[in-house]
Order: sequence, then C-alpha cells, then structure tokens
Amino acid sequence: MKALVVGTHNEHKLREIRDILLRLPVLLRPLPGTIPAVVEDAPTLIGNAILKACEYARATGEFCLAEDTGLEVDALGG
Repeated sequence: MKALVVGTHNEHKLREIRDILLRLPVLLRPLPGTIPAVVEDAPTLIGNAILKACEYARATGEFCLAEDTGLEVDALGG
C-alpha cells in the first residue's frame, strides 16, 4: 500500500480528506507536527496548494497531498 502525507496541521481537514479518499488503497499520514507551516504566497489557491505539496514532500521525503481552500469574497475584493 502506498503512503501519502496530507499536508495540513488542521485535524478537521485531515479527516475530510480521509473521508474523501476512503476507498483508495493509500495509507494517509498526518503531517508531522515538527514541520513548520509553509508561507502561502502564491498568487492563486492552486499555486498555494502546489507550493505546500512540494515543500512538505521535500521536508518529509514522502509523497504529499496539499490543498488551499481559501475564502474569496467578492464584496471584499476577492
């Protein structure tokens, strides 16, 4: 079975991702608490997700899945 680190320190997001990928033959591992959060300075949500996945993969030496579910509000200029 393949292992995949979930690039988040948020337990709720980890549970959501586990629920979504429940039927896939992968072992999901939480991001170790010793790894600091990545600065999310990409111009897009997709860019931030890629940035986090790459940085956490480098830090752990394992494949990593990351996401960025930022909140965009038109009334606040995006």
